[in-house]
Amino acid sequence: MLGVGGTRANLSRSAMRGGKKGGVPKSGVDPMEQKRELLRKLKEARSTDESPAS
Repeated sequence: MLGVGGTRANLSRSAMRGGKKGGVPKSGVDPMEQKRELLRKLKEARSTDESPAS
């Protein structure tokens, strides 16, 4: 059973999640930019749904 489980040494958990050191290359999408875009959309949706109380 030699050679079984070699993937763990080559692809760490952080590398699989898009870490900076080796592993799977990033898809080109910036996570902070994604977050900003989602927050902007959420704020827009909330401001349009919000109606004056008085």
